[in-house]
Amino acid sequence: LNSFKFSQNATYADCCTGATQAILELVCSTLLQSSQSQPSVSFTPEKFATELRKELSHWIPLYTKLNQNKKSGSSASAGSEEMAILTTFETTTLLKPSSTATPESDPNPNERLSIVLRTEPSFRYVLQTLHDLEIVAEETILHWAGTVKSALENDGSGGVDDDDADLARRTLFEQSKTQDFLSWLEEEEETDSEDSDGDSDEDSE
Repeated sequence: LNSFKFSQNATYADCCTGATQAILELVCSTLLQSSQSQPSVSFTPEKFATELRKELSHWIPLYTKLNQNKKSGSSASAGSEEMAILTTFETTTLLKPSSTATPESDPNPNERLSIVLRTEPSFRYVLQTLHDLEIVAEETILHWAGTVKSALENDGSGGVDDDDADLARRTLFEQSKTQDFLSWLEEEEETDSEDSDGDSDEDSE
């Protein structure tokens, strides 16, 4: 990644994108190897979430090095590195599988990942795992959600030109499990903000 960054004049966000793509490929490869006899079994959302958490946990030190907000101690929300991680998962989800692709038909790895990520509650698992492992801050997740919501409300496109990708993004965002998690995050942020205001009032007294 260091060689890639300097040879391509890439940003840390670009490196986060590359790292996340590589991790997704690792997850897919592991699931493929364990599902040769029963492809549909290992590519359930639950199996995907388990393997994803395992790989992301292993690579936390890499993400920490690449996240410039964390390295600098910045409290700025929606850092570009964290947004790049989220966007990579979203982009993979929005890939359009072929019309005949199903988990059972052994499509190519990207199609298989897209299919499982579109299956509820896979994307909720993604958001929750990134949050639980502190790879992506809750402020960044809520910023992403706000951006998608605003785009959907303003022009209905969700910021995506392709019709299938547009529908996939809307469906992804409006999944009940995803919305439940985003609502929980909003409540947590409000609670933290109230606690912080209370501490400030006590200090001022």
